[in-house]
Amino acid sequence: MNSSVRFHTYIRGIILLGYALLLLKLFLTFNLQYFIAPRMNGYLYFALGIFLLLGPFRSSGEHLPMQRLILVIVKDMNCREGR
Repeated sequence: MNSSVRFHTYIRGIILLGYALLLLKLFLTFNLQYFIAPRMNGYLYFALGIFLLLGPFRSSGEHLPMQRLILVIVKDMNCREGR
């Protein structure tokens, strides 16, 4: 993998972890109500979990199995179309 692509992937992972830590801080200090409607809390708990799961994988540059499957499908579709 190209070094600039690895660096870009590392930075994206760091940003994703930053968003996760910000959401976690807002949840723990009960200040989330000042920024988000109470009905959205469930979605934000879900997003927090996803961010915490994906952040380390994005910063390490590794792909999750589902991402590999999607990449294979997209490459296969591009080959069939003649790209």
